[in-house]
Amino acid sequence: MKLTLSLLGIVGGSLLTLAMMNTWERPPMASTQLGPRGLGMVEIENPRSAEKLKALNKALVSDPPATLSGIKVKDSPDYKNVKLLGDLDVEEFNRLMGAITAWMAPTEGDNADCAYCHNVEDMASDEVYTKTVARRMLQMTTAINTTWKPHVQETGVTCHQGVSKPLYGVSMAKDYPELNAATP
Repeated sequence: MKLTLSLLGIVGGSLLTLAMMNTWERPPMASTQLGPRGLGMVEIENPRSAEKLKALNKALVSDPPATLSGIKVKDSPDYKNVKLLGDLDVEEFNRLMGAITAWMAPTEGDNADCAYCHNVEDMASDEVYTKTVARRMLQMTTAINTTWKPHVQETGVTCHQGVSKPLYGVSMAKDYPELNAATP
């Protein structure tokens, strides 16, 4: 009986170890203290995946500025249910929607391009959940860029480097397996 329990424990422990190693990052890790000493604010980074992460965090290429039409979105009969960006010029609005689509939306599948956030049969509809999320993200970005000017300076914040899920705050192993693959 003891031998059976011991073998069962060894097999179970081995299986748990193998499962854990799928997402485990081996030492050494680099740590950088952030903020005042004693607050426990430390950024921990795996130096073996830092270059891969840096490549994913490259700056996005912007479209050229829009040629203004002089018509605001809120005054145009073509746009309905624009709750947040109604003060933009129609051309600026279209440029922004195109940029968000290029940065965030998949290029293939049922929810490709505009369909990622919109019901393409009724663009004013709020039935697609990602439209509601995108609207809240735009509200947050606007609030940060206006209220936190001393912190964000003239750079501001943008959509999380053009990926639909931000690189930080997600499971790196699950959502970005290319970062963990072939890490020596």
